[in-house]
Amino acid sequence: MRVLEFDPDLAPGLAPSSRAEAAAASEAEVIHLAPGVWRPPTEVPPAHMGMLMIEGLLARRVRLAGRESVELLAPGDVLRPWIVLGPTSSIEIAVVWSVLEPAAVAVLDPDFARRLAPWPEVTAALMDRLTLRARWLAFTLAISHVRRVDDRLLLLFWHLADRRGRVTADGVVVPVKLSHQALGTIIGAQRPTVSTALGQLRDRGLLERANEGSWILRGEPPRPASFSADG
Repeated sequence: MRVLEFDPDLAPGLAPSSRAEAAAASEAEVIHLAPGVWRPPTEVPPAHMGMLMIEGLLARRVRLAGRESVELLAPGDVLRPWIVLGPTSSIEIAVVWSVLEPAAVAVLDPDFARRLAPWPEVTAALMDRLTLRARWLAFTLAISHVRRVDDRLLLLFWHLADRRGRVTADGVVVPVKLSHQALGTIIGAQRPTVSTALGQLRDRGLLERANEGSWILRGEPPRPASFSADG
């Protein structure tokens, strides 16, 4: 596929003629991933730029001292799964990648990097995507420190709505099939507490699970400044 035709935001500020030329040079192999555990490559050639999420939903789970955290990755995210903490880390952790929904990634290999070298705007845009992943991780960490679990859930679902939601007459549909256990892992809460909080949000008319497993948000986005946080 031509990456810049799928994701034109990766070519910001290019003149129409340059954009067309860059798009023609942006062909990349696409790998399709079936739901289940994914074992990404652990070694790649130098100058490999990573993988661009094209469709689907991935989870990167980090296990430490019997606990787990989850990062969700959606279309537009850039992955470099072979980059790990390595031998310099004093603490051993386990990382597991999972495909939650049928997914596809474009491989931005060294040939792709060489062909796009005349347009450094593309490389800068890919770096921006990596930086945004770090920013969203910090955002998710901040959510876990909000005192009330129902507030944590609202913040998480509005974040997911920004990334994957679609506005309908019934509310904002968030097509992410997450179990109560998975939601608890993301926001730092136990599953029974999450189930109770989801029921409270449903009773308040703010969040409802659709028949196909998606979620429907109603009302206005929350104002985080009004929430109470621990500490």
